[in-house]
Amino acid sequence: FQPDKKHPPILLSNHGIKALRFLNQYWFDSMITPLMNILLKYWRTIWASSGDDFQTILANKIKQYKGKRPSFRNLQANLRFFKTRTGPTLFADNLHSQTKSINAIYDIPPFSRSMHGYEYISEYAVQYIRLARGLDTKTLAILKFLEDFGCTFTYQRGVPPLIIHAYRASSPADQETLFRETIRIMGDPADPVKWRPAPDLQSEEKNDFEKACNILNEWLTRQYIDVFFEKIALDMNNRRKEFWRSCLKYINTLKVYGNVNHKYKLLEDTRIRDFVSLRFGRLINGKKDECVLCCCIKNYLFVEVNQKNHALYVYKRDRYYCPNIAKDELTIKQLKIDYFSNAEMLLKIEKDEGRFLHSDQPKPWEYRLRDWMQVYLRI
Repeated sequence: FQPDKKHPPILLSNHGIKALRFLNQYWFDSMITPLMNILLKYWRTIWASSGDDFQTILANKIKQYKGKRPSFRNLQANLRFFKTRTGPTLFADNLHSQTKSINAIYDIPPFSRSMHGYEYISEYAVQYIRLARGLDTKTLAILKFLEDFGCTFTYQRGVPPLIIHAYRASSPADQETLFRETIRIMGDPADPVKWRPAPDLQSEEKNDFEKACNILNEWLTRQYIDVFFEKIALDMNNRRKEFWRSCLKYINTLKVYGNVNHKYKLLEDTRIRDFVSLRFGRLINGKKDECVLCCCIKNYLFVEVNQKNHALYVYKRDRYYCPNIAKDELTIKQLKIDYFSNAEMLLKIEKDEGRFLHSDQPKPWEYRLRDWMQVYLRI
């Protein structure tokens, strides 16, 4: 029924009609096992194709089976889960209503843990997750199931509802467990390759995927801001840390530039040690212990220096001199351009970019910077 793994089953080829005629004319009960394997492996593909002749023939042959093989008898008893398009949904609802774990599917023939990427199990997993997403106690078991199943498409469909629910309703501890495990499996949400949505995602699924990506990016950005200001920029009574934490939901990109010692400090902290590679770059020609934090919000780049009494540099990202933080290395002069040292380039309401001083005159700097953001960023 499938000559080799490089080609689709004959039933899904141009010879499908001939294959169906063959099944009717030369049927043997021993065909049930390979045909069920094809049905489970290509579930979405088969139901998306025109007609349901194959599914009808197979369901009828299983129903008509008169032998004593336990596996075929089991199929007869559970036929409702395989003869209609909604079979995986019914199966998920059945197991969930019995408070069984997502792994319980492997206790029921014809399923096995070797069925990596099978479309029926993929659909079942997504439906089970939609039913169980409010139960934080099942989250780790679900993530382990998806990791072992090894299907990126299933992960992209199944995990976002869990992420969104946890963001809205779960405790910080449960959020951290879920978010950290998701990033471990799928990678840093700042990685555009690992977090590229699959083309087959439905519109709603794609929206959920993007929401989940933003939630994870916000969570990881918070960890970086905390570590940077607690371990590398020890000044100002955490005022800068608290200010940038208040901007978390607007920051879409974050990166730290420093020397090897700064990188070691980041790697020593368990909150971010697994995620340093994509968010750290080498700072060239910086002063001793000089390190910078770069944050992108909308069409602006903000560059904070770790050392006390240093200004904040604010760039419009479409200007030719704006630092390109996609680079692995930047010089300190690229991050703190001489042009901004001019007194006329001090950032104020009348200026759309420039150098901002962390002074409390005429009022606390947080209020002045927030006023500027309201004008130019509408936040």
